[in-house]
Amino acid sequence: QGKWPLDGVEAAADKAAQVLAAFRQAGNAVIHVRHEFTAEDAPFFTPGSAGAHLHAKVLNKANEPLVLKHFVNAFRGTDLRALLERRAITDVVVAGSLPRGVSPQWFQGLLEQLKRCGLKIALDTSGEALRAGLKAGPWLVKPNTEELADALGNAPDAISQLHQQGVEHVVVSDGAAGVSWYSPGASLHATPPKVAVASTVGAGDSLLAGMLHGLLTGDTPEQTLRRATAIAAMAVTQIGFGISDHAQLARLESGVQVRALTEQ
Repeated sequence: QGKWPLDGVEAAADKAAQVLAAFRQAGNAVIHVRHEFTAEDAPFFTPGSAGAHLHAKVLNKANEPLVLKHFVNAFRGTDLRALLERRAITDVVVAGSLPRGVSPQWFQGLLEQLKRCGLKIALDTSGEALRAGLKAGPWLVKPNTEELADALGNAPDAISQLHQQGVEHVVVSDGAAGVSWYSPGASLHATPPKVAVASTVGAGDSLLAGMLHGLLTGDTPEQTLRRATAIAAMAVTQIGFGISDHAQLARLESGVQVRALTEQ
């Protein structure tokens, strides 16, 4: 419905609802954002229209704040920053592809604005979004080998370039060949055990989640990369997401081989 109808909206809403449920169960903060243009002749998100409201499957609960924004290129005029500060949120994950109408330049500006707020940014995207995002110097990036080569043109000193741009952690995935992690304190490579692949959907997201868990909880570099690699390996063995079998995860983790690398 609306001027720009979306395909597969119910399936997308179901997946978003699963993510919300996982955050709520873990006791994590949830902040909802709703966009509404102020002009009646806007192409979408017009005041009072069905498209300007949250989908019924992802409605905010009474204790979950809702941020109403009116500008495509900013959260100005909202209380988002105050909400983040009150909840002591210091880390932000920016993932996915650029929505229609969002330029790489605007995206870079968004990341720079988040950095000015003192937030650490973990970036997981590709193509033009990755090229623009890297210019903002996020705290962590997680491209795969092809995405990194596309962004930096197969530069032999790609990792050094990124560190010089302010990227502290560079996590590069290469499918069954494993994961390389370049950080100021260590450069490591992890090779996962062989598994039966059911679906690769969500493997990169799982790897990023595992890396962030280890980094933010203070695990050692080796432990962080080993567990993140095992989580990604487990993800490809199942349809859907989540760690449903901790014993299986422990077996996979014990099969991950971690070795030191020389930074490129």
